[in-house]
Amino acid sequence: MVPDVLYPLRLRVDWQKDIRLRRVSAMPKVILVAHFRQVLISAEGVGQSTMDGRSGKRQIFITIFTGKWRESKREKSGKNLEIKQKMKINKEQLQVYAVTDRKSVNNKRYATLIDAVEAAIKGGATIVQLREKELSEDAFLAEAKEIKKLTQRYGVPLIINDNVALAKACQADGVHLGQGDMQVEEARAILGDAAIIGVSAHNVEEALLAEKQGADYLGSGSVFVTTTKQDVTALPLKTLREICHAVQIPVVAIGGVSAENIDQLVGCDVAGVAVVSAIFAQDEIETATKKLMAQVKDMLAKTETFDALYQKLMPLLQGKKGVLFDMDGTLIDSMPMWRTLDVEYIGRYGIHPDMEFHHQVATMTLIQAANFIKEQFDIPKTSEEIFNDFQNMVIEEYRNTIPLKPYARELVKWMKRDGYKVAVATANEIHLSEMVLERTGLMADVDTIVSCTMAGASKESPAVYELACANMRITPVECVIFEDSLRAMYTAKKAGFVTVAVYDDVAKDSWEEICRITDEQVVLE
Repeated sequence: MVPDVLYPLRLRVDWQKDIRLRRVSAMPKVILVAHFRQVLISAEGVGQSTMDGRSGKRQIFITIFTGKWRESKREKSGKNLEIKQKMKINKEQLQVYAVTDRKSVNNKRYATLIDAVEAAIKGGATIVQLREKELSEDAFLAEAKEIKKLTQRYGVPLIINDNVALAKACQADGVHLGQGDMQVEEARAILGDAAIIGVSAHNVEEALLAEKQGADYLGSGSVFVTTTKQDVTALPLKTLREICHAVQIPVVAIGGVSAENIDQLVGCDVAGVAVVSAIFAQDEIETATKKLMAQVKDMLAKTETFDALYQKLMPLLQGKKGVLFDMDGTLIDSMPMWRTLDVEYIGRYGIHPDMEFHHQVATMTLIQAANFIKEQFDIPKTSEEIFNDFQNMVIEEYRNTIPLKPYARELVKWMKRDGYKVAVATANEIHLSEMVLERTGLMADVDTIVSCTMAGASKESPAVYELACANMRITPVECVIFEDSLRAMYTAKKAGFVTVAVYDDVAKDSWEEICRITDEQVVLE
């Protein structure tokens, strides 16, 4: 194996002999994915293409600055099979990792910790870690033996936190070790080859060392602020992702994970989550665990798609400090509401217009549509009243109904957690955007919201984008813009912004032209 990060490496590659090309960008910047002498290269660097004078074959000289080298598919599958054969625990067993906390348990609902653990297992907990900080050794051992009987009956592994000797005494399935605890090799010598040994890892170096020493899985965090450990800062999700990609053994996200934030782990490539209060502090432990399991499965299912999306965007984000999102059609799926607003309104009065009416109203503002409807139909309201009705309908939809586009939430949160400033620039009224962002839990991730009204110009001018950059205290060259409309793309490109086109059905007729002028294109589905 060649190291994951190369600084720099100069290669001379015979284009026809050495490489089975999969993807390469235009020169001189090279983003290369190819098979090179049985090694899969995924790299970014600077390249020059030349012709060999003697052979007449095309050659490429690449200086690689960053990248990943992986084994060819045949080699990788062989190694994965070898690893799988050695593994004492699989990813599925780590999906919902229940870590006990007797202080959190509702004693009126659950008479003993054993009762609480059984409820968690019935709810779908796939592995249990027994953690006790205050019990005497004898009391701890007695409890551990009883819980071992329970987990064995349900076919769920039991892990003991920190205490290797006690893990052996109660015949637990394994032990979890912190960075200040016993070394993996020592624990293995005591517990034997069959034991599951987990290790806490807070960075790539610790993760690689633990894997080398024989750890079976890693617990990495704290990924969120947690109440179980004081003075602990959150592990950046970017670091968690790097840990997961650096090792072959599964990784569990631990620390502050709850039903409210599990979705933020999309794209991290974790095997599951380790939770304490999200299970044991709940009044209905079995129900809470079932909900967690459903959320974990949803997070895992989304990860592959989101991972591909994020990898696609990474080259554009290099060296940038901020991202700017349009709202309607980009972050939120609001355009269907705008297309049917007029029809729905007059339908309340038993009026069903033809398509010609719809085409006429489609390009109108709300006040223009109100005036037009008053002129065309016998509705017992003034134009002003119709306009007010329209506004109330819109507010109701934004406040309660209009959804985010798929992966929009994950994308915004990832950008924020990766250290980018986040802005929203809308042609609509700001309060409508605020309603959606508050409802979907994204308001805290947005540094600034600006509107065309604030900028004094439509998106045919870059003024609204420049205002957002000014509020973020960055320059346009440090910002990537996400938009869905061709008009906005022309403006952004002309002003020197890097642009990402987000597909929306309303703009499908101009999608080909959008793809032609933008730096990257994504379809959120």
